[in-house]
Amino acid sequence: MPRKRTAALLAALGVGVATAIAVPMLGTAGAATFDQSWIDDFSGPAGSRADSSKWVYDLGYGNHLWGNNEYQTYTDSTANVRQDGNGNLVITARKEADGKYTSGRLKTKGKFSQKYGRFEARIKIPRGPGLLPAFWAMGDTGSWPNNGEIDIMENVGAHPRTVYGTIHGPGYSGGGDTTGRGGEHTLGVELAADFHTYAIEWTPDRIVWSVDGHAYKTTTPANIPAGTRWVFNDQPFYLLLNVAVGGDWPGAPVDSVLPEEMVIDYVKVSAYNPNGTTPPATTAPTTAPTTAPATKPPATTRPVTTPPVTTPPVVVDPPAAADAWRSFTAYATGQVVTYEGRRYVCRQAHTSLPGWEPANVLSLWLPAT
Repeated sequence: MPRKRTAALLAALGVGVATAIAVPMLGTAGAATFDQSWIDDFSGPAGSRADSSKWVYDLGYGNHLWGNNEYQTYTDSTANVRQDGNGNLVITARKEADGKYTSGRLKTKGKFSQKYGRFEARIKIPRGPGLLPAFWAMGDTGSWPNNGEIDIMENVGAHPRTVYGTIHGPGYSGGGDTTGRGGEHTLGVELAADFHTYAIEWTPDRIVWSVDGHAYKTTTPANIPAGTRWVFNDQPFYLLLNVAVGGDWPGAPVDSVLPEEMVIDYVKVSAYNPNGTTPPATTAPTTAPTTAPATKPPATTRPVTTPPVTTPPVVVDPPAAADAWRSFTAYATGQVVTYEGRRYVCRQAHTSLPGWEPANVLSLWLPAT
């Protein structure tokens, strides 16, 4: 079936892209709705970078620093992240001539975040073993996992028909979930064959995951381990998009399938309105100074900076320095230490305390090879 552009559909309905649209909650007949608060439909010209008023690039070597023993370096090259001129953002995972893997990872941190609501994206995922495309959200402040993580869509190439969604927080940050905090949904076709709409509806007492409007998992505070804390009422969350290459979960990539693309039609966020009314201004994040208007220029007027097509991706080598771990010491993300003869990489910036030895706190330290 031909793909319909978001903006064109709204125009046909007589609704502007910036207009708030009330959407009833999944599986409810009450008054609560979600009203559109933010959107990017990637309307930039072919070869342009992601809109810098909405997105920030994560950069660097992913083997240890991204926490999952991933292979790729994330870059801001248009070879890895670009708008295609047809209303899509394209994230491309590649193997470079020097044998290293590159890909792209974007986030709205510092540009947009929101507490509660509907977070959705229409995506055609890449196909192939060893790839892990993801659409997810993290808490604005604090270190992982205390700030919370919501995985809206993840897929691994070994299971091409299955989408996974889950949460991570303090005391429930790893895999092997036995409490029911995460779920999965298997379609009758491979996800990479077409676009699908992946979403969560996040309210004060639950998070609901859906694919193409079909709700497949609901998680509540009752689903996290006893004695742990539900951190999803604490603060706004920002969005992330990325394609990881290799790692603990997806396994090693198959080079013959690369390059592979994740194509994103749009990303949209709607505010949660328990009474079905327009939310107060304080429920929408404001990224502009309070003395300046909060409105943004139309997408067609924003400046676009297009780097030369030949711009090579920047490959950052992994850190090499390794001092002995000490308590009462400030450590930065990516810093390497040794402890009991083994090297560890700092996953989140923190100040160490007695008892926080790397071998004891793997949420802060990742064993390095």
